[in-house]
Amino acid sequence: TYPDDFAKRPSIKKYTPGSLILEYETVQGLRILFSCFFPNASLMTGDLTIHNTGTSVMKAAIEMAAVLVPMHQGTPTRPRKMGKCTIISGQSGNLYPVLHMSGGPTALTNPYPALSLALPCSPDQSRVVSWALATKDSLDASFKAAQDHISASWQKECRIQQKFHEAHTLFIQTGNPDWDAALYLS
Repeated sequence: TYPDDFAKRPSIKKYTPGSLILEYETVQGLRILFSCFFPNASLMTGDLTIHNTGTSVMKAAIEMAAVLVPMHQGTPTRPRKMGKCTIISGQSGNLYPVLHMSGGPTALTNPYPALSLALPCSPDQSRVVSWALATKDSLDASFKAAQDHISASWQKECRIQQKFHEAHTLFIQTGNPDWDAALYLS
């Protein structure tokens, strides 16, 4: 929406049907790498890495929102405590989506239910936040799945899937970067 906010505009660094890596850099000097992986139909997990390329301490804040407005029986997403963890959860029919984030986030409700985490970042320092969105048939099962995948090493499974996809992908180069990107992403 605001292209002047970026020193390096958001771009897709790697894409497969089950994973995505985006990278961009703000004019203030924060390089952001957003990775997500879809190991199955009921789970999405990933990392958000920020790197301070500037010369002064940055006071970054990460917010991840989850919005659910059930069409039938259920409850919209809202912040909730599960033990010591703050999560975002809701219900639609017999499905209970749960958004969980590492680092001990706090909850926001305006304008959307979100998890927020302040990340001060010194020059040339990187910070990583892991997250998972799981949807199972109970709140406890969704929370456990999200919690398990935050602590699990999903990157290895993602790399295996990426290598499989690359081995079975036809690359077409037309000489026009826009057409090459469109053909690659399709």
